Amino acid sequence: MFRVLGGLWPIASGRIAKPTADNQYTVGRSQDIFYVPQQPYTALGTLRDQIIYPLTLEDAITKMSQAYNEGSPFF
Repeated sequence: MFRVLGGLWPIASGRIAKPTADNQYTVGRSQDIFYVPQQPYTALGTLRDQIIYPLTLEDAITKMSQAYNEGSPFF
């Protein structure tokens, strides 16, 4: 659950709501959650596979190509 809330794993279906300090609810992933597991999860494969997890190489290339074509400021 912490991996989904932190944005490490994609949300397959449904909705996630998290209470905030002012008793409101935010919906979706929260970038302010940090989770350090006792035993780290490592994906099978190369270091590149670890870095781009949960994407596959093809998904990562497609995503980066789209960002480049849209003029993303990260390039």
